[in-house]
Amino acid sequence: MTVLTLGLLSACDSDQEEVTADGLRDALLVSDDLSDEFKVSDDSDDGEEDETPQWGCLLDFEEDLDRAGGSDDSGDDDISVSLEADSEVGMPGVIENIVLSDDEDEAKAAMAAIAEMMGRCHSVDSDDGDTHWQFTVDSDGVAWADGVDQQVNMVATGTASFSSIEIPMSMSFSLMRVDNITTMVLFMDMADDIEQARRDVIDVAMGRIHAAIEGEDQPDAANSLEDYPIGQEFADLLGQTSGA
Repeated sequence: MTVLTLGLLSACDSDQEEVTADGLRDALLVSDDLSDEFKVSDDSDDGEEDETPQWGCLLDFEEDLDRAGGSDDSGDDDISVSLEADSEVGMPGVIENIVLSDDEDEAKAAMAAIAEMMGRCHSVDSDDGDTHWQFTVDSDGVAWADGVDQQVNMVATGTASFSSIEIPMSMSFSLMRVDNITTMVLFMDMADDIEQARRDVIDVAMGRIHAAIEGEDQPDAANSLEDYPIGQEFADLLGQTSGA
């Protein structure tokens, strides 16, 4: 899984002085928050990044999110995790990044810029090596996650085509702001419908953020995707292909 690199600058004079980078790092999702069928991705373990896929306008907001955390590009304070299904294809995959801005105004400005950029992305039709990506993209600013001050959401549904095989693909990006803390959660799977799954994961992620803000212990692992049909659509597709 590709990890989206974010800068982070600790807030020294904010309304939430008790929230530290270490506290937010402890608030990151763990694999058992999804289910016992997930693991930390290899690129999270080794600290190296895969090359970003050519997804056109889907990732145009990266620089704005980087700026939400200041100008330090060292990566030393990066607060992120990449999780994936413990399977050959490694999907679904979940990426979470947390940014602690200098102040609330900085976080608001970044969110506004990201929302504007997301609103200009309506479709993707691009080639990346031997893979052809096609997505229909929808975005909104509906703040449905619990206890957030601001939220922007993007959902892309479509296909990835390679070697005469067309696979359903869906991905979502949601950014939630609580004061000067911005959390991004990406969910991606070889499936047509990820709506409930992505919401379940975001609910768990924000529960952990609120625990960090309030100085509480992190909740027990949620197993939010315990009943999610991991790899089912991909397996069905392979069955249809081999039987053709």
